[in-house]
Formats: sequence, structure tokens, C-alpha cells
Amino acid sequence: LRRKKFVYVVAFFAALWFHNTLALTTCVNVNVFWRHLDADNYNSKDLYGNHDLVLASKAFSSLRHVISSLDALPSPYREFYYLRAEESLKFASNHREDSSPAS
Repeated sequence: LRRKKFVYVVAFFAALWFHNTLALTTCVNVNVFWRHLDADNYNSKDLYGNHDLVLASKAFSSLRHVISSLDALPSPYREFYYLRAEESLKFASNHREDSSPAS
């Protein structure tokens, strides 16, 4: 019998980092989430704190509505208003009084 050699790798991803992984061989993956904000920031059914925050969920729901509305516009107008919306979001994110994450 041959013994299999295992390679152990631990990767840490800080909160709010976009990430994904691809397992090339057999793999065990563990995600750990810490709920550190006030409870009303989390969906009551979110046991582990790994879902979007309540206000973010509402914002993305509104965004889906915006996208649907813009998609109904004729092509040159649709692109113009998508760019305008993108610039509005960039401007808003760069001009916050407190640009640090909520704690």
C-alpha cells in the first residue's frame, strides 16, 4: 500500500474581500464568519452572518429594479444612463464623510 501525501494550505481572507477558490484535488473548505455588528444589521434568519446585510440586500433589490428600468430604454440611451449610474455610485463612494467600514 502507498501512503498518500497531503499538503495543507490555510488561506485567510479578510472581511469584505471578494474571493473564490478552485480545488484541483480533494479538498476541505471551511468558511468562518463573525457577526460583529448590531443584530439589526443582519437578517433574522442569517445564523452565521454570511448573508448580505439587511440594508445592502434592500439596496441590491433597488438596483435590480434600476437595471430592469434601464434595460427598457433604447440602446444608445441605455448605455448613457448605465454610465451615468456608474459614475453616480463612484462619486457617492468617494465622497462619504466616513469612508471607513461600519464597526
